[in-house]
Amino acid sequence: MNRSARDTIQMGMGCEAINPPLGVPLAGYPNKRENTGGELDLCVRVAVFAEATSPSPAAAMVVLDNLGAGPDVVAKIRQTVAGAVDALPPASILVAATHTHSAPSLRAFGGQETGKAPQVNADYVARIAGAAARAAAAAWERRTTVRI
Repeated sequence: MNRSARDTIQMGMGCEAINPPLGVPLAGYPNKRENTGGELDLCVRVAVFAEATSPSPAAAMVVLDNLGAGPDVVAKIRQTVAGAVDALPPASILVAATHTHSAPSLRAFGGQETGKAPQVNADYVARIAGAAARAAAAAWERRTTVRI
């Protein structure tokens, strides 16, 4: 079978730990539950993609070990990652979550009817965005040609 450049892309992967601080409330529980530590790291994983011969990235996928992320958090992550990988447009960055209950809330949900929706921890968001940016920069630096 004759393979051409149409059958290949550039792709790189990066990963950073995003373990929450001890004592912060965890998301998705009916009663308050605080982080007491864990056996496995929570991570942000990033894949960066480009056309086979392009010097610039075309897209990235950021996956957080978290219950979910609200629009403000997604925008912060996109901006921070785009700033770490030259020529990567924020609109070309997909942000997804694995749905773990072992992390703080990254979006306000539940409790709106009582006015007690969980607050998003701005310091933790900044840590996650920074980790995503470092993982994305490493992914772009380590990219290699792969076959589709």
